[in-house]
Amino acid sequence: MHRHLFIFSNLFKVTCVIAVLLYADVTSAQINNTGTFAADTSELGHIPELEYIGSDFHRYKSFMFRRVAQEYIANENGFLLDVKLDTAFLIFNRSNEDTTVFTGNYFDDDDGQKPFKKSNDIEKLPLEIRLSSNGKIGELVNWKIFRDYFVSSLSKQAQAELITPAYFREQKEVLNKEAVIRLLVMEDLFYLFDIYGDTVDLNLTYLRVKGLKSPFSGKKLQVLGNLSIERVDGAANTLRFKAQNKADGPVKQQLMDEAIRYLKAKEQDKYSSTQILNVGLNSEQEFDYNLKAKCLMKATLSDVVVLNLQSRGNVRVYQLWDYRYPWE
Repeated sequence: MHRHLFIFSNLFKVTCVIAVLLYADVTSAQINNTGTFAADTSELGHIPELEYIGSDFHRYKSFMFRRVAQEYIANENGFLLDVKLDTAFLIFNRSNEDTTVFTGNYFDDDDGQKPFKKSNDIEKLPLEIRLSSNGKIGELVNWKIFRDYFVSSLSKQAQAELITPAYFREQKEVLNKEAVIRLLVMEDLFYLFDIYGDTVDLNLTYLRVKGLKSPFSGKKLQVLGNLSIERVDGAANTLRFKAQNKADGPVKQQLMDEAIRYLKAKEQDKYSSTQILNVGLNSEQEFDYNLKAKCLMKATLSDVVVLNLQSRGNVRVYQLWDYRYPWE
């Protein structure tokens, strides 16, 4: 086994403490936003094929997603050197006092009787979200409890002199915004719900800039990518969204420089710059949306980091497992 495997395995583990230090780019994934730009439609012969992406989620009494999360490390031939697989059910119930607010929790079973045993500290806290009439998440209602958790983690780092007092004050100010906390806490759900409320052209490929986190420095990198929508053969009511953002050019060189500095700091006298041969960062999303049911049925979110001849993947598959209307 390659001697960098241990470093590689531990380098990209996402923790709540690390997430605190990252400033969230709230608009990077929106379809009709400054983070995404439609392809040139001036070419003669372009015929729009438009579909409105509606949502019925705000009308439900409850809804449930099954999340299957897989982390793996593979060699250059795709052989798995390490793999972890977890399944959780994310169940949301509508508030009796405010019908626009839904409270979600993670469970081991789809009956919602057994709390998710492998949840991290953030997943142990309930998610109170407000759904807009167009289906988007308008607000993380209880965002302050997550803010307080993050600030407490930062405070401990400052007391241990892992970060400076000035940096602590700066990040504390950054974290005092609902939109920032919302994306830090529920980035995947942001993607699941953000396709709603927009009209899309199936005959266009959209250009999209997405903020990806560097696995070496934690900095947000703006990576250009594309988004396309197509009908699925044999499923008349299904639209499939496909998006990809892959680090290239100057961004890839930046990753290479950061990887060299990281390994040099970790290995010191053992380090040689010739050890870094290839670095890559790739993010892909695929969504299946049902026009008749007005809901997203399945979403696959994949993030892959490549270091030399090994790759580490973090894949999450969300399926709409159940939903109920108030009269059911």
